[in-house]
Amino acid sequence: MHSPPPTFPFYSYCTLTHLYVVWEKESQEVVLVICDVTQRSLWRGYLFSLELPNSESIPLLMEKEAQRKISLQGYLPSPAQREVDVSKLEAEVESLLSEQKEAVLKEENPDLFSPIGTQMFKDPVDVCAGKHTFDRDEINRWRLTSNKCPLCRTPLVEEPTSNQEIKRAAEEALQSLTSMLSLPNAKRRKRDSSGYAQVPVELERQGQQEKAILAYLKLAQYQLQEGENVAAFESILHCQWLKPPSFEMVKLGIKVALLAKQNPTLQVFTLAYVPKVHDDPSFINGYKELLSYSPTQWQLYFSLADLLSSKSEKLHYLLTGALRALEAGDDFFAEIFQIKMKEIEPDSWVVSLLDLEILKRKREAISAEVLPSVKKVEEAMTRLTKPESPPPILFEGFDWLPEGAMI
Repeated sequence: MHSPPPTFPFYSYCTLTHLYVVWEKESQEVVLVICDVTQRSLWRGYLFSLELPNSESIPLLMEKEAQRKISLQGYLPSPAQREVDVSKLEAEVESLLSEQKEAVLKEENPDLFSPIGTQMFKDPVDVCAGKHTFDRDEINRWRLTSNKCPLCRTPLVEEPTSNQEIKRAAEEALQSLTSMLSLPNAKRRKRDSSGYAQVPVELERQGQQEKAILAYLKLAQYQLQEGENVAAFESILHCQWLKPPSFEMVKLGIKVALLAKQNPTLQVFTLAYVPKVHDDPSFINGYKELLSYSPTQWQLYFSLADLLSSKSEKLHYLLTGALRALEAGDDFFAEIFQIKMKEIEPDSWVVSLLDLEILKRKREAISAEVLPSVKKVEEAMTRLTKPESPPPILFEGFDWLPEGAMI
């Protein structure tokens, strides 16, 4: 059940990341609500119950009471960054391995795939007078809507005949590929993938691109299991160099780069060349996930904003990027985020706050650089007007001439 709206907000203030509102309820309880801009969340907490203070003392009460009560009542900003989960990462590698296995098998054995599905034959059956073969489960689903062959439109037979020849060929192709991806027994016991490292290299040399990608992925999986994270990152880079990577492959590369303490910038910019669809949940969620691991990859915020059609969503992620950039001391990108936000909503109060913050930082930076020099000049001028004191040395290597000397 929602709490009733405030009767009288008597104090509020905002920062770049939070909006604070304090009000008195009818029971003279004083309540604080915090709007966390970057997390798009609200926190409501009871502060104190007493006679309403005069307006001049409210900021002081806020500073003393709010900070104490906020921490006691459980308000904690969400962490800016989370760690990569190795077990989940290995599951992602396994998923990509399955997809790549299918791609290799389909390239080498297209006749071993059902014509109305994407899967390799598991239980192939001949279903019509034309001897057309389909997987048993697929043709059973087809019968629910039609009793004719999907290819030749002749009637389906009542009892399909199992095609053992195709079944054996499919099993042999799968077994051959599984053997190629396996370590020898001795290596497997020692968890040593060093001997396998030559397999993808040799396949690449032979021009078997899809198989080489599969082998590099398998090598990366072995290396992750052995804790060789940098080597796993290099193996995934090889996959991306062999052919334009999928979105899932680039995501994997970024996560392994972060796990290996490597710079994922190359993979981040590769995402710009992966075809994307506006408001596609898989891409949007993918970008959000990557930002939770690597919140200082500024290009990800721009790419995510481009994918979104909602103006408020775009502004939210651009603002989050700007705040992260300011926090990281990257004023250059903070200003770029601010410019992008102005293009979408020039009159936003948040953009105005960013304007002020960036101007303030510029002023502080200029002051830090210029004021010491100005001070030196002023001091030098002051001393030069006093003939009783020798002129100061302003710069190393440049001594002032003795007083009265002729030039």
